[in-house]
Amino acid sequence: MASAGASPFAVEFYYSSMSRSIAEHLLVNTGIDGCYLVRASETRAGAMVLSVGFQQRVHHYRLLFDNNEFVMEGHPETFSSLPDLLQFFSDKGQLVTALTSPIIDDDCESSGADECAETLMQSLQRRAARGVTAPLEEYIKNHASADAAVAAEGPKALQLNELIVDSSQDLLRELVKFQRTLKIIRDMFVDAGINLGLSSQTVVPYVHPQNTVDSLITQLANSAAMIADARGQGVRFYKAFNDESVYHSVEGEDGKNKDVTFDVKRIELVKRYAAQLTANVSTGKVALGDKGSAPKVFDHMEVLQLIKSRSDKTKMGVLFKMGKGTKRMNFAFQDALSREEFAQLVQLMKVKHGALDNEQYQKLRVFIGSFNMGDEVPPSNLHSWFRCRGLGITHGNEQVKYDIYVIGTQEQKYSESEWHSLIKNAIGPEYVIASKVSLQQIRLVIFVRESLMTKISHIQTSTAATGIANTYGNKGAAGISMFIGATSVCFVNCHLAANTERWAQRNENYKAILAKLQLGDKKLADFDVSNQFHHVFVFGDLNYRVNMGIDQVLKLLQSNNSLSTLLRADQLRQQRQNGNVLFGFQEEKILFKPTYRFKKGTRKEYAYEKKKSSGIKINVPSWCDRVLYRSFPNQRIKQMTYGCTTDIMTSDHSPVFAGFEMHISNQFVSAYTGQENMCQIEIQEATVTIYDANKTNLYLEFFAPFFEGKARTQKRPDHEGKTNDDTIQQHWNPVGTIKPIIPDRKYLESEVLLVAVRSEDGNECYGEGRFSLFGMSDSVPSDFNCELSHHGSHTGYLHGKAMIRNALGPGSDMFQEEDEDGSTVSGGESMWDHAPAAVPQVGSSVRTRERAQNVTGGDAMVAPVYTKGTASGRPHSHVGNTTSPPGRPEIARKAASDVSASSLAPPQIPPKAHRLSSGSVESPTGRAKLTSWMQEMNLGQYTQRFIDLGFEEVQFLVDVDQKDLVKMGMSREEIARIMDGVSKLQS
Repeated sequence: MASAGASPFAVEFYYSSMSRSIAEHLLVNTGIDGCYLVRASETRAGAMVLSVGFQQRVHHYRLLFDNNEFVMEGHPETFSSLPDLLQFFSDKGQLVTALTSPIIDDDCESSGADECAETLMQSLQRRAARGVTAPLEEYIKNHASADAAVAAEGPKALQLNELIVDSSQDLLRELVKFQRTLKIIRDMFVDAGINLGLSSQTVVPYVHPQNTVDSLITQLANSAAMIADARGQGVRFYKAFNDESVYHSVEGEDGKNKDVTFDVKRIELVKRYAAQLTANVSTGKVALGDKGSAPKVFDHMEVLQLIKSRSDKTKMGVLFKMGKGTKRMNFAFQDALSREEFAQLVQLMKVKHGALDNEQYQKLRVFIGSFNMGDEVPPSNLHSWFRCRGLGITHGNEQVKYDIYVIGTQEQKYSESEWHSLIKNAIGPEYVIASKVSLQQIRLVIFVRESLMTKISHIQTSTAATGIANTYGNKGAAGISMFIGATSVCFVNCHLAANTERWAQRNENYKAILAKLQLGDKKLADFDVSNQFHHVFVFGDLNYRVNMGIDQVLKLLQSNNSLSTLLRADQLRQQRQNGNVLFGFQEEKILFKPTYRFKKGTRKEYAYEKKKSSGIKINVPSWCDRVLYRSFPNQRIKQMTYGCTTDIMTSDHSPVFAGFEMHISNQFVSAYTGQENMCQIEIQEATVTIYDANKTNLYLEFFAPFFEGKARTQKRPDHEGKTNDDTIQQHWNPVGTIKPIIPDRKYLESEVLLVAVRSEDGNECYGEGRFSLFGMSDSVPSDFNCELSHHGSHTGYLHGKAMIRNALGPGSDMFQEEDEDGSTVSGGESMWDHAPAAVPQVGSSVRTRERAQNVTGGDAMVAPVYTKGTASGRPHSHVGNTTSPPGRPEIARKAASDVSASSLAPPQIPPKAHRLSSGSVESPTGRAKLTSWMQEMNLGQYTQRFIDLGFEEVQFLVDVDQKDLVKMGMSREEIARIMDGVSKLQS
């Protein structure tokens, strides 16, 4: 057993010299979710790391020891000792059992190394064929013991490398010959294609073999890439040879530069004119000519932007620089592939001539601000607002400039032009207005850096009135959507119904806004703005109040640490918890006092009394002004700030600010547009659950920008299965296949598939959702899950299996982030799925993942420092907790192709993993209390089902979610009763 030695942190599960890789190997191979150990940090002196295994992944959390206290980075709690810290998270069900016997330490008997060699020799004698045993026996006798001693240092330290390299010499010699042959085949087709006008393409680089294992792996991978490349060039040539109408060879003056010309239709209003677009990568020129007239030639620097149509995959706009201005021209290509080919050539010429880097993503900072101006003239100095200074999570004195400023106001009578001048004085002269929209006194304006304007396209504006008779614009929303590169964003500034008792009207306002806003793709009419865009921001004076008496609120505001108590009474959190409004949205942790209702001219006093003709109206101080966001799965977004100002006092509201850093994808151009497209997305099975009592047959409809039209499941002759009177459940196996336009795996893994659930009778939509294709395997079906919503309310969920077959190229690297030692690893969300809305924490960049959120607050571990799987491929399927003792783990015998490091964000811990470790004893007292509580709720028939799922004590019910209840067969009314009871337990 490992020992802590003289360490002041002496516990049996602390290891002072264990590496991260060894910890991951040991914890994964136990097969126990929640199994953990504590080790010394490899990168920070004096720090430790808590390593926790969960579903074939290991999560690492940095622990610090300071002023005789232990703290987990990013977590507010402090602990007097390491055991206290571990007990805290064990009591919350987030740690299950310690790994106490994983390795033989240095101070143990040396016979362990001999035992290692003996074990290997016995295994060799059972398995090895004749003629290969001699070098293996020599390795075992001379080097196995030494390798066992240095294994913690990583694979490069092993003598095993020399054995593998020596055994590969014959193979390497043959590989070199084979690669030379492949290059000849490839070059033959490329040279022949150039004569037809095909552009040359990037060559798979030749890598000279070296005597290392890494070189051997590279050579094998390189050979596979060269095979695909040679075959693809052949297909590309033959297609061009058979269809010369697409490509026209125009020899340059020097006889070497080749043009690639596309027959297109130039679109002006409703008319179309035959034209030709010609691109020459070598010269960096694009020519536009009408048949019979001399072409107009543009330098690559004069081609400012390519704007791909969302609704028609053959159309594209090109923004040209002409003189001192710009002009957009729209073209229709012969097919979608021709459009992609032209886009690729333009990008290649810009890269070749140094006008563009070849990065697929770039970081942008986005500021969101909301200010109810209270019909007053704003102050002339707004610097604190746009610099995110005040209360909450702020930039402090740091000078941070944003790329985009999104400013929403309510009750603004102030001149719009003067308001824009005030903003520009505060943010700087380098910003211009990208778009603006108003609904009476609800106004929204977006300023962007002028240099960013050539990346912005598809700007749309819309308003939705929800005031008197649901038509007057004193309440409602103003929205703007746009594309930044290939990333779609939507900003919605809202002003919802006032008064404490009108929370239900506010919910209805929000649903009406989603239904009325005309933003996004017209072909996706059933998908409201919350489901159409990569990122959606909803903000403004949402007007949700604190459900508490004024005396109690004022008393709490005068005390320290009162915010959590007040926030539990916040109507917006309560309504989100019940799935009634802003479903799927996230809000950063609120660390500032209520922003309404202040006495004008000061921020030290709330003016909660308001005189009206009917008497004195009490306006309880509340967080009326909010910023929330929702993102597609597997998008990188980090919230940096969330707070309010303290020096802008003209209104009874304080302005709020929220700063974000997000990854924006550039217009994707595939390197495989000319190659044979055998790719298809196979959706092998799907199961949908809808909360509705209507007995109807359902079908699924799929949409995405990477294929033309839409795909849907076949009609079914009759309805299949209902779990109870108010839930529809239906299953498809198989579902069908989708043929993408571009077979590039990197492109497909960055995309999202939208799905709508409809009824066969009347095509009524019951729910919309989306799921990512990131990490989907070519050989093993991947699980997908998505929550369904309609007009902002949770309506059900969909899960199934899918895979991407015959895609070309490597997978996406869009989710690289820095590890604790500076290396890059696949990003991931916190494994603790029962976390407050504040996760992800400020300062941690995570991939977003669709899930029903628990927004009730409470303690939770923060996003892990590091998340890693065991090998490449797909993850092990989870089969619940094992009850094996935490001794020396048996080596997993799963094939490497069955495990994945990056395919999925860490899923939630199953209920039993939260509660019971191996061999723990259930509390009869806890069961009795649970039984009594369930009987009081008139739901005693479900008590045993809760216990079976691991909820064997009342306090564990705070972790229950609607999925658990649906699986138990509860009706919608029973689910609402349970969730209401749980909410009362928490408060």
